Amino acid sequence: MESTLSILVDAKREYTDKLISLMAPVMIDVFHEMFQEASKLSNNRKVLQMFQKLLKEVPNWSNAMSKQHTDNLVNKCSWFNDLLAAVFVSHVKILSAVRLKTENRKLSLKLPTNEVFVQTVYNNAARELYNDPYIFNEVQSEYARDKELFKRFGDVIETTIKELLPVQHILQTYMGQTDENIDVEDSDPVDDDDVDHEQEMGEEEEEEQGEDALDDGYKPPEQSIDPPPAPTTTTEMDSEIKPPASEGESSVPFEHEVGGEDIKTISTQTQGEEESLFDDAPEQRTKKLRYM
Repeated sequence: MESTLSILVDAKREYTDKLISLMAPVMIDVFHEMFQEASKLSNNRKVLQMFQKLLKEVPNWSNAMSKQHTDNLVNKCSWFNDLLAAVFVSHVKILSAVRLKTENRKLSLKLPTNEVFVQTVYNNAARELYNDPYIFNEVQSEYARDKELFKRFGDVIETTIKELLPVQHILQTYMGQTDENIDVEDSDPVDDDDVDHEQEMGEEEEEEQGEDALDDGYKPPEQSIDPPPAPTTTTEMDSEIKPPASEGESSVPFEHEVGGEDIKTISTQTQGEEESLFDDAPEQRTKKLRYM
């Protein structure tokens, strides 16, 4: 099991690195052209602010533009779809290795389309550059700039993969359990019939011990029985007055009283407008104090 899992981890790393090496250079060219367009539109005045305005429009790209950027990647790698599927399958296999029971369960995996994945990557990359766009405005070599962008876009791609993974579906399939106590060690499932049989055996043993104690001549001590108290009469007013419910006591029945059905909560929060990312960036990077 451990050797198989280590192989999956290595395969996941190789597939992910290959995907990053394919997408990052193309993304660098796309955002570099966007920065040059911002320079022309702003006449080289407040270029970063114009660049941020163009970055805010990335999530609003049309389907035709998303398909165009996807085709640029597919043209460079004809097996891009297979590579993307291998990345998601390897991630899911590693996550599904953590389970409570050893029984095999089938997990139906729905992969994102190429257009959805590429568009999500560009959205996250635009948000990353919006927060720190100074890399295009700083005086540095093209090699140093591309190296830094390659690293940042690689992190963006990995974040997008984790964002699109069906983690909730995996947990419900392999970690779903109604009991509150979870045993993390491997153990055979206990049958309900065995539990009832054990309880009956325990009751029979207690009865046998009680009979043995009587056979040994044990006699319980005599206890004096007091006469029952005289019944008290209640007036009509007393019968009408009922004690108030204690504080914190609710008249709503418990869950098992209403049938034991699962109660699901529905979020009433409405989806608001698209939130803005951050304020416009200044023309120069501000220095931040760092603790050594």
